[in-house]
Amino acid sequence: MFGRHKKNNFFSYDYFEARKKFLRLAKNNDCFISHFLCPKLGPMYKKIYTDVAYIGPQNAKKLIILISGTHGVEGFAGSAIQCQFLENFENQESSKTGVLLIHALNPYGFSWVRRVNEDNIDLNRNFLQN
Repeated sequence: MFGRHKKNNFFSYDYFEARKKFLRLAKNNDCFISHFLCPKLGPMYKKIYTDVAYIGPQNAKKLIILISGTHGVEGFAGSAIQCQFLENFENQESSKTGVLLIHALNPYGFSWVRRVNEDNIDLNRNFLQN
């Protein structure tokens, strides 16, 4: 029905399942992965992270950035989109474009199903402009 796309459930039950899926798919694509620990704990006193995966040439001329979970409650849809992207990504050696995936920009909001972060800040509304 949708070409070569595999039937897969990219949506997750919670932040922890979403993170596990994202990291598995990022590793399967040989992404360069970084982890950023949130200063507060998630549910069940577990550590929570913003994970960043990069795929593409080191000297990329262009960069696509895909962010999920700026508003924590939106992390479920954003994570599913990022996971589906990784599942269907085909690396082209000749590409001059890199892709940076930021998973759970607001891990506190994602894990606690809240719009705001650990400091009760809405990351999409409260920012400083220079």
